[in-house]
Amino acid sequence: MSTDPIDNLVANGFDSLESGNFDEAIKVGEMLLAKHHSSGFEILALAYGELGDTNRAIAILEEGTSKVPTVWILWRRLGNCRAELGLFDQAYDAYESALNCPDVDKSCVYLNRSMTEVREGRFDDALKTLDLVDDPRLPNRIESHRLDIYNRQGKHDLAIESGEALLSKVPASDDAEVRSMALVGIGYAYWRGKGDGERAIVE
Repeated sequence: MSTDPIDNLVANGFDSLESGNFDEAIKVGEMLLAKHHSSGFEILALAYGELGDTNRAIAILEEGTSKVPTVWILWRRLGNCRAELGLFDQAYDAYESALNCPDVDKSCVYLNRSMTEVREGRFDDALKTLDLVDDPRLPNRIESHRLDIYNRQGKHDLAIESGEALLSKVPASDDAEVRSMALVGIGYAYWRGKGDGERAIVE
């Protein structure tokens, strides 16, 4: 554990979120804001979002981005929350602001933007944005998202090809979540694209 009390508060806040103790997370978020630490905005927004109060989460993040406009994570979270309410133009504005911040993780922002474009039904744009994600830590996440987009476009042959390529790169013992997503995507492609229910179940 860190000897820095602020670091410990931040860790406690995210631990509380992960364990579903949102009331505690809110208390920690408020304590961090009282100490003028920007993580308070993020923790509060995440807690209220999990409690289903997206409007309040947006209000908190809008306050945060107005006070500390160089923190890209707040802009990204704001974009995601706006997208949840179908405020797509405002979401893209937030993502653009995130990209203009110093030390931004652009791949993270682009991946979130691509997901929002899928939510809006802009599948071609989502694929183009996904091509901008170049973080070497995210290849499996990128390909599973691409597989989902192909299925949504009705390009089931491409979905099967993409899913099988992903499975060949991810050992069964390595990433169960990614393999599960690939198998579901391939199965859906066989079912919807080829009418092959038996193959879909096998896959």
